Amino acid sequence: LSDGNFIEIQNASKKINLWSNEMHKYFPKGSEASASNKSEASNDIWSDNEGFKIAINNFKQKSAELIQIATSKNLDDTVTAFRNLAGTCKGCHQKYRN
Repeated sequence: LSDGNFIEIQNASKKINLWSNEMHKYFPKGSEASASNKSEASNDIWSDNEGFKIAINNFKQKSAELIQIATSKNLDDTVTAFRNLAGTCKGCHQKYRN
């Protein structure tokens, strides 16, 4: 793995972290799934909104950690940080996506 790959990981992680700060705007109250909007969002987003906010915050934290850890250029730590980030995606999709 070259230094350039770690820079790419940092840049991609920064984009993911920016998205984590915007996500909540795409799920305002009243935007629940319906036949007309064909959303894959689960109603649990709105019935368990606090849990959804926690999931977004975990996503935000893990993406920030990946940015930081990738600067160390330690492959094992970077892979672990990536897996931790991916786990937040998977967990949220399992609970809050149909």
